[in-house]
Amino acid sequence: NNLFVDSVGNKVGIGTNNPLSTLEVGNGTTPSTGDASGSITVFGTGATKSNGARPGIYHRANVGLGLWSDASMSFEVNGSTGSPTEAMRISTSGSVGIGTSSPGAKLHIGAFDNNHLLLTSANNDYGWKIDTDDQGNGEVPFRIYRRTGTADTLALSIANQDGKINHTHTEKFNFHWNPNVWSWGTNVYAQDLNLWDFTLNVPYDGWIFIKCHAHWARYNSSNNAHAGGNESFYAWLSVASRSPDLAANYDSHTGSSDTAYDRFHSYQSPDSSGAGSWRDFNHSGFYKVSAGNNTVSLRVTNYFGGGHYLNINGGGVSGFYMPRNYI
Repeated sequence: NNLFVDSVGNKVGIGTNNPLSTLEVGNGTTPSTGDASGSITVFGTGATKSNGARPGIYHRANVGLGLWSDASMSFEVNGSTGSPTEAMRISTSGSVGIGTSSPGAKLHIGAFDNNHLLLTSANNDYGWKIDTDDQGNGEVPFRIYRRTGTADTLALSIANQDGKINHTHTEKFNFHWNPNVWSWGTNVYAQDLNLWDFTLNVPYDGWIFIKCHAHWARYNSSNNAHAGGNESFYAWLSVASRSPDLAANYDSHTGSSDTAYDRFHSYQSPDSSGAGSWRDFNHSGFYKVSAGNNTVSLRVTNYFGGGHYLNINGGGVSGFYMPRNYI
């Protein structure tokens, strides 16, 4: 039984005189009872199972290479010290562990910091990396990196300690702009123009909400005294000279844009007492913005006749910015 050659069935047995495979080492049956079409079977010394199978390595025609064990299986490599180092283990329940001999899930990558999983394109310098790292004090964030030209850029980080979700599009911030000029005026008639503007820089495409509170009055053509009349004016906060009701500002927009909507509008009473007092001006708007510099302005259309001035006093701007992919 040390070496048996079945010249009729063209099979060779080592340690068995009844080989069921083309080459069989040991003495047992294949794990799948009745499937004796394998090309090679190597049996171990473990106990025979209820179906007559013994632990081992085999090759079957219908499944390819198979591993059969009554205990967990370890795959080892020759370590740097020359001693075997476990690289992967398959438990008796079918769980696979990489970096751990006790997998707690169907796939468990453990006992390691950084560089757990890398998915790359055909060009190995580009792809996505998933890892975690022990930061101490129980902080083990889950992180996803974008790899571009071998450089890894953090795209998402979930901190388990405080429940925060952070990624590169989370630069939400509030802002305020003060013109440092008390009074602004124009007597340009029936023409949209910026009464004042400033530049807002944002890191990513997103949204801003802006508001302004000020006072307004109608002044004479010399711009030195209040004047009466019965004309009106429009004023609104704008980004890139847009009206706040334009469809371009919204992901979902119904109806039609009309420049008369979402603007501040006031009709100047013809009585002199009404013209002789300051009146409140309030406006707010919601706009899409692009990454980089964006011009925020107070736009007005003056319909005062006789060269009369529209004056707006104060008018600082407050608001907030939110990236498009903010979580």
